[in-house]
Amino acid sequence: MRSVSRSGSSSAASGRMDVPLVNCPHCRVPVIRITSKKKETYGEVFFKCPNNVKDDPTTCGWIRSEQQYVHALAKAADEVREEVRHGDVNSKLKVELSDMKLQMEEFKHQFDSAVTEIWKMKVQMAELKHQLSVRHDSALVCAICVSLLVGFVVSKMM
Repeated sequence: MRSVSRSGSSSAASGRMDVPLVNCPHCRVPVIRITSKKKETYGEVFFKCPNNVKDDPTTCGWIRSEQQYVHALAKAADEVREEVRHGDVNSKLKVELSDMKLQMEEFKHQFDSAVTEIWKMKVQMAELKHQLSVRHDSALVCAICVSLLVGFVVSKMM
């Protein structure tokens, strides 16, 4: 998370912009606001890392003009807004995914119930088929018995 402090409170009176002081991207310490005293840039505002020591290449080299710094802040703000927007989208997607999981569980339950009902019907069909074959066998035995009885009766009559 970025540490943010505000530059001086007399900015409105002096005509300069009041911008937040964020951490140096390299050293992770709050940057400082300086005003140039060099002849070429006299009075211009710069933001630099406090670990940036003039003419010492072994120290942090981060320094930006006010225009570059404000542009970088605006870009960072856009990135944060985009992250928040994606965060909202991610939250919505997580909720939708959760809802879909619940629906999937319900479909699974319905499918399992349907499979159970189909299995019960299959068992009933097998029982009916067995009963029909027993009845068919019984009818066949009855027909044979009747035929034998008729044959016996006819043979006695003759």
